[in-house]
Amino acid sequence: MPTLKIDFNCMCLFVTSRNDGAVHVLMPSTAGHGPDHQHLARLVYRDRDGRLQLAPLEGWALSLGKPMPSTDDALTPAEAVRRQALIVNLSDLTDSLVLPELVTGENPDGVISRVTIHSGQLPSVGADTAHKWTLRGRRYFMAHRVTFHIENVPDVLDWTPLGTHPDDDADVPLERLGHVMPEPGTDDNTFALKVYYVTEKGLPPQMNPNLTAEETRHHFAAFYPLLGIRHVDDGLLPERGPADVGTAPPTGMEYCKTAKASM
Repeated sequence: MPTLKIDFNCMCLFVTSRNDGAVHVLMPSTAGHGPDHQHLARLVYRDRDGRLQLAPLEGWALSLGKPMPSTDDALTPAEAVRRQALIVNLSDLTDSLVLPELVTGENPDGVISRVTIHSGQLPSVGADTAHKWTLRGRRYFMAHRVTFHIENVPDVLDWTPLGTHPDDDADVPLERLGHVMPEPGTDDNTFALKVYYVTEKGLPPQMNPNLTAEETRHHFAAFYPLLGIRHVDDGLLPERGPADVGTAPPTGMEYCKTAKASM
């Protein structure tokens, strides 16, 4: 069966539970944040003819991989995420958990799209190393891109409509991996997908995701309702400062975060 490489870019909340080795990637609603801060969720890939496709993800949940026991050589996705220092744990900062219905339910309030990863490895996390961000007095590098490798993914993808879906008869974002151009240099059985949850200017092909520090603070507030926090205090909005390191930043935003589910 196919091997999948899937990237998550920008405003994603990575949720792990106490009794589940899966990672649930939640994209929070940005409704009410104004037109300049409205985010679009897109599944980005090249089709068999090499054409760039941006399929809307709003109103859809995707399940990838099958649960597997954890070993020292192959951590479950949840363990790998929890060990990754670049993915800031908002549950630790707030003492708040994500409700189970947001990661498993068909009507998750405030979640516009969800991807659940049951198995696979976490080979790559990208972060802006030009700056550190301060939350509650602690300084962090923050990831903007997280990549999973998942083997033995069925060709036909497992989609479930969410309660926010505008049309129950709408086509799924991508029916099967066989519609995707295989990765160059592979055995034609390895495929790459990218999930973007960004403002319109940050989508391919224009790829202009950079925000000011104030814009970042505004966008960041959309994470906290998923943790049951409706009134966000200033210490939970990131302040940008110098990293005090000499490395150049990669292109991207600093939006990938993690939290825990109360399961």
